Amino acid sequence: MAANGTPDQSGNSPQNNQPSGTSFTISGRTLMIAGGVGGVAVLVVLAVVLWQVGLFTGGSRGATGGGAVLGYIPADAGLVVIGDNEAILNGDVPEDYVEHLEEEADDSAGFGNSYLYEELGVDDGGVSLVAFAHDQANADSLEIVRGDFDFDVIREELEDGLDCEDDDYRGFELWECPGGLFPAVALFEKDGYLVFAVSQQDDLEDMLTYKARDPEKLAADGNSDIKRVLDRTDGGWLQVAIITEDCPINRCQGFALAIGKSDDSESIPASYAVMFSSERAAAGAEDDIEIDDLIEGFFAEFALELDIEDVMADGDFVVGDGTAEFIDPDDARSSNQVGGHAQSAPVAQTTSVSAPAVLRTAMPAGMNRHRDQ
Repeated sequence: MAANGTPDQSGNSPQNNQPSGTSFTISGRTLMIAGGVGGVAVLVVLAVVLWQVGLFTGGSRGATGGGAVLGYIPADAGLVVIGDNEAILNGDVPEDYVEHLEEEADDSAGFGNSYLYEELGVDDGGVSLVAFAHDQANADSLEIVRGDFDFDVIREELEDGLDCEDDDYRGFELWECPGGLFPAVALFEKDGYLVFAVSQQDDLEDMLTYKARDPEKLAADGNSDIKRVLDRTDGGWLQVAIITEDCPINRCQGFALAIGKSDDSESIPASYAVMFSSERAAAGAEDDIEIDDLIEGFFAEFALELDIEDVMADGDFVVGDGTAEFIDPDDARSSNQVGGHAQSAPVAQTTSVSAPAVLRTAMPAGMNRHRDQ
């Protein structure tokens, strides 16, 4: 990870094992998302960010809550990204936005998981879900993949192609792959899941221990912050939840955003939720302009301009929704040129790794080739 001295994507080398992370300057203050998304990404190939077919209902706020995939994510996760490949394949994501994501993937050598899928005999077009989860201590990372897999082929490739060894861990099928593309992977054939340890096998074993003994320590538990904050969004083809102690808004504990389905790049449903320490804190923050700055700035990092329409306090959350418009970064850069000099950057700044880096991990090169088949 970048925390061990590996240069982050800005070319800097963190010192003294300080966590590398995503930072945003909002209203003069800095939000540092602990865990260092980019630090993980430079060492390992992360996932195509997908969403389980059938989990997204498009219904009212609280209808999704992250779905079954949260049963494979520790409840103390600091960053969770979930998305829906079916929406892309079915044309429910604007074509120009999909092209933008593909360009991000093509420009990011070493990102994207297509070659890993190939090593396992998996067609990435058959992948229906992958989620990425990272904890707040820059230590634990998991990648959860679901799809229509031939598990016999996967086992053969694990054993003969990748020299992994089959093991039983607390009743689960665990394959250990020391020195390989990943340290270990657990197979859940009945439910169609693969769960990869991103950096160390212990991370995966911890999750399996929770499933076997302490399921309340998984994000699927109704009391987990990840599930609670996702519950307060309207759901969508892409969901991001961040739990952080460094939220720049007073008494804020984290937030989530969701990008809805649409084939119109100028009218994309979007929603968000900001979690506070108490109902009183949420009520007091309902009209806080810093929430607008935070959420609009974060959407901007996904090349989306958010028009917030409705905002209200809801228990210990402030929730809102509106419409997002895809702003092509190339067009935006061109329009920001004045007299040959670029204008000042927008409110949301990234000093280490930006939200598009999450999307780079989400879009393996060539994924869109399946759309027209």
